[in-house]
Amino acid sequence: MGISYRLETAANKLGFAAIGFATADYSSTINIYEQWLAEGNAGDMQYLHRNRHLKIHPKFLMPEVKTIIATAARYPINPDPDEGSGFSTCIATEDYHNVLHKKLNLLGLILKEEFNNVEYKSCVDSAPL
Repeated sequence: MGISYRLETAANKLGFAAIGFATADYSSTINIYEQWLAEGNAGDMQYLHRNRHLKIHPKFLMPEVKTIIATAARYPINPDPDEGSGFSTCIATEDYHNVLHKKLNLLGLILKEEFNNVEYKSCVDSAPL
């Protein structure tokens, strides 16, 4: 059984909706992102301006990177949006950043089992990637 199959199976068991693999390379959309920021579309989200140079290539975040493993997670919605916090359930549950980091680190352990010297970095949407 290959590593991609092992990771796909584990990701499914952990509740990820999808997993994919891509060669780490330069961003093909960084100019669009920079323009979006310049036009003020980030509003009060000033953190989007920090470390934006790291988004140019994943090697600026992790120099030895070769492959990006991306996952998609389902986020539960509130079945009764008129009650509580509307559609989002984020204030009623554990911070999804923490939940996803724990799950991604479990996938990282599979990589470590397969490749002795592999390094990985778990990133959620708050990372400049």
